[in-house]
Amino acid sequence: MMQVIIRYIDRIVFDDYANEVILPGLHGKLGIKPNHAAISVILTTGEIHIKSEKKNKKFEAIEGIAQISNNIVNILLTD
Repeated sequence: MMQVIIRYIDRIVFDDYANEVILPGLHGKLGIKPNHAAISVILTTGEIHIKSEKKNKKFEAIEGIAQISNNIVNILLTD
């Protein structure tokens, strides 16, 4: 499992654990699973998919950045 945090500058909209995250990167979709290598990703318009054993969630992204390191996925979105 990995911790996924989605935030805007002024608020956190999601903070939970997941088995997989799919991000809308500049060069297409990027799948993130536990123990992924450290990486930073520029996000573009699309859906962020968060998958866990109990639930799946979707969030709309317009622009943002994601940083993945040590089983933590930090996503900062713009309004």
